[in-house]
Amino acid sequence: MLQRSKDIEFQKPKNQSLDVKDLLAQFDLDAIGKSTIKYYQSIIDLSNALLDHFQELENISPDNESMQKLKLTPEDLRGQIKDVRNQIENLKSHADQFFIQLNEVNHSTNLIQKLAELESMPRPSFEFIVENIAKIVDDMKNEMKYFIENHELIAQFIEYWKVWSGDFTSFKTNSRNELLKSCRNDGIDDEVSSKWFDEWNSRRLTIEKMFFPIVKFAFDGKSEIAAQSIQVLQNYKFALNNLYQKDRASIYRKFAFQAGGDLQEKFELETQMMNLSENFQRELQSVIFSSDSAEDRMFLLRWAESIINLPVDAVIAFVDERKLDKISEEILSKFSELRQQNFANYIADAKSYSEDLKRREDEFNALMFRMRKDLM
Repeated sequence: MLQRSKDIEFQKPKNQSLDVKDLLAQFDLDAIGKSTIKYYQSIIDLSNALLDHFQELENISPDNESMQKLKLTPEDLRGQIKDVRNQIENLKSHADQFFIQLNEVNHSTNLIQKLAELESMPRPSFEFIVENIAKIVDDMKNEMKYFIENHELIAQFIEYWKVWSGDFTSFKTNSRNELLKSCRNDGIDDEVSSKWFDEWNSRRLTIEKMFFPIVKFAFDGKSEIAAQSIQVLQNYKFALNNLYQKDRASIYRKFAFQAGGDLQEKFELETQMMNLSENFQRELQSVIFSSDSAEDRMFLLRWAESIINLPVDAVIAFVDERKLDKISEEILSKFSELRQQNFANYIADAKSYSEDLKRREDEFNALMFRMRKDLM
């Protein structure tokens, strides 16, 4: 016999997990499979039992200390429940709609035909519905459990983000005017310094995009490595800012009155950018090899790849944009090869990492020398 909702005592899951077999055991699956009416009634029964359970879940809240650190209210956590509860209510609503249609059919003139059409409507198996519900609820509970148990980690990275985003907001609102003002004092036109800021802004955006991937890495149980990596990224950001705030005008003045000086100026800038990239990689080395996991090491190298390749990409794009015929195809080809090097070679040990880093630096500098020589 089908058990009605008033007879079902929903079993609270062990370890905050719903067991599909336990859920299915509360229903007569054979009868449900043979009867369309029992099928939809069972969906309503299951939905009602789950919604009662969600009412209990909404009383969950972390301790006061956790709430203060995260600046959360109980409503914030209940919001995580609300979306899943809405999905359950939506399922129940579809089942309710069946009985509304059934009532309409029962009052129709061609009753037999309409009943046949209603019964033949496509629907998933009851087992699949239960399995899907169990997954939805499990995912939600695991997320809440992680959220509560890791409140200190979450609070730490929220603070990181506040500092990080605040710094970028300040950069966007203040740094352009400061750069233009400084350049005016040195007799450099706004048109020139505005282009510098656009270039600086583009490189800052590259850095900003690296923040959330490393936070996700932290929440995968790598919080210490992630925090160290953020510090290395922060150091790189400070060095990049310093280059544009203090050294960019000096690079410009060095080549301003030479024939083809704009080209030499660009290549000098990218050489300086490569120096920043090399320093970034050296600082990251200790973080990479603090982990014995090849997977972690590869993640960090892939994460750092946009900075590692930033000066190489800039040179290739600049040569392509200017259509510099004096730069040989051989040199451009070697730059592309440098761009496509396999980072898997770096992760064997710290020594091979350092050797590859030095080799890559030497190759870049040699190619830049040949390129600048060709332009002379």
